[in-house]
Amino acid sequence: MSLFRILLLAFILRLTWSLVILFANAESIWMFDSYGYWYLGKNLLEHGVFSQAITPPYTLDYFRTPGYPIFLALFQILQTSNYTIIFVQIVLSVLTCYYTYQLAHIVTSNDKIASVSALLVALDVPSILYSNTIMAETFFSFTLILACYFFARFAKENKIKLIIFSAFLLGVSALIRPVALYLAPVFVIMILFLSDRGVVNKFTRLVYFIVSVSVIIAPWLIRNKQEFGKFFFTRMNGDVLLNFTASNILSIKKNVIFFDYGSAFREKVIDDFRSINGNTVGVELLKPIEFSEFAFNKSTEVISSNKSLFLKEHLKNIFYFFAKPLRSPIDMQLGNSNGFNMGRQFSVFGASSFFVRILIVMQIIFLILVYLFFFLAVYCFTKSLVAFIMKSEAAVSSEIFSSSYSLGMFLFLGMLIIYFSNFTVPPVTDARLRVPVWPFISILSSAGLYFLQNNIKWMKAYIK
Repeated sequence: MSLFRILLLAFILRLTWSLVILFANAESIWMFDSYGYWYLGKNLLEHGVFSQAITPPYTLDYFRTPGYPIFLALFQILQTSNYTIIFVQIVLSVLTCYYTYQLAHIVTSNDKIASVSALLVALDVPSILYSNTIMAETFFSFTLILACYFFARFAKENKIKLIIFSAFLLGVSALIRPVALYLAPVFVIMILFLSDRGVVNKFTRLVYFIVSVSVIIAPWLIRNKQEFGKFFFTRMNGDVLLNFTASNILSIKKNVIFFDYGSAFREKVIDDFRSINGNTVGVELLKPIEFSEFAFNKSTEVISSNKSLFLKEHLKNIFYFFAKPLRSPIDMQLGNSNGFNMGRQFSVFGASSFFVRILIVMQIIFLILVYLFFFLAVYCFTKSLVAFIMKSEAAVSSEIFSSSYSLGMFLFLGMLIIYFSNFTVPPVTDARLRVPVWPFISILSSAGLYFLQNNIKWMKAYIK
């Protein structure tokens, strides 16, 4: 299938789903954190404050970063309909397919691998659905794949402008989703690993990268210093550990449903914080940074006291990150309120309709096939990497892993996948968190499929 047809298919699938939910449940483009993002952009535009508050007082937000709210504010300036946002996100999702193709082609120099990679992204159900929601996944995925695309070109061409573009886009990605900020060390490692043009060359490129990222994120760090008295990028970690990780551990120990216990633990932490601040009601709002640090410490105490349970839950959620099909948001967008039940929101089938159950089964089959080829690629890569280290050409498993460049870039993609899979949020890890790294998973899976096809052809020729 040609690249044009793949992109056309991606566009048709996303637009078709948009039309389906327009008639089934038009308001379902608003989901989970959508309203928070929207009001952050709205208040920034109308009142000059970064706040999720719907009405005054506009409490300053320290949780979110401004990338996606600014994106939404642009549409508010233009006074466009909400579906204009969705249409633009559909275009960005199609462009993500395009740059998946380009990234795969640069890394492998193989049209077939690049085409299959783009096709897997085009067919990905979570990518289709979240391009049709007022959520940051699509915008974030687009900027992240662009950052990786320019980085792959830099690794091959060693041009300064390419590393600047990559660093700029990584900084933008971090402003959309803070998790991207901690990818910077991965890029730094790869700059040192891939650049074989001398110490001065490596150091120069490294400086350009760090300065370019810093230029993008520095204004936000300065803003937080001015508003809260400390340099920080986000205080999301304290809230996430409090509301999810620690609450989940305690709910398991107490044998109660997470959604019934989570708020109770938060209230207890709030009461403890008030007790050391003169029992002042609302002090957690007056001292948000101090409360976030307090919540972080309380949550880490719970984790430290239950290390084995934490590790068990973490490993389980890594599995969910890779393997869980999308369900509950599909039910929501189709107007099936029974299927979208908070108590069973993250179960595989729940109270879904027959159509959604069929779609879930199709996703499971799709994921099984993708990961079969994915692990085959991991095997081939590992074998070729060992051969490269041992300088044994005979052991190289495929021509796509035959150069230091291709090995380095597959290592880079693998590190990105491992990194994101470890930033899960027990117990609410689902397919949404997989969307930004699906292009990278698709590239490895396509490489595995190509290796299998080549070996089948070789076996047939040998038999003849």
